[in-house]
Amino acid sequence: MPLNGVPKDYSLEVVRGSHQGTQYDGTAFDHDDPTKPFFGDRANLPRMPDIAADIKKDPAAWDIVSYAMNPGDVLILHPRSLHGGGLTDGHYSERQTLTLRFFGDDAFYSDHIPGGDGLYTVDQRKKSGDDVRRLQHGDPYRSSKFLQVV
Repeated sequence: MPLNGVPKDYSLEVVRGSHQGTQYDGTAFDHDDPTKPFFGDRANLPRMPDIAADIKKDPAAWDIVSYAMNPGDVLILHPRSLHGGGLTDGHYSERQTLTLRFFGDDAFYSDHIPGGDGLYTVDQRKKSGDDVRRLQHGDPYRSSKFLQVV
């Protein structure tokens, strides 16, 4: 959700339909290597493609969509969608947005990345009396730290 107007060229970009394709390793957000894996050897996931380099060689290499956004607009995408920011060339450097992640009642924890704590280490726990333990594969993905939207 943008907090200010964002022209299309500077808005979030999404690879159309990518949520239905290959699940790639996440990114470590390394400025020098945008494809540097987040999980690396801990996961059996392919390295993220260098979409920017592919587009530079062939503008039609990926089906990229983006939209001009105004306060009050909402962009909803699947968490597996390949996505990233648009231009950051200095002409429009103020992109302020609010990002929320929602999980439905049918969301369950998956240990498909062995030894991977993920982005929500603290929230991947459930309390049983005084015993705090990691969620097990198949446990409902819940935490008292997650707000519930009714």
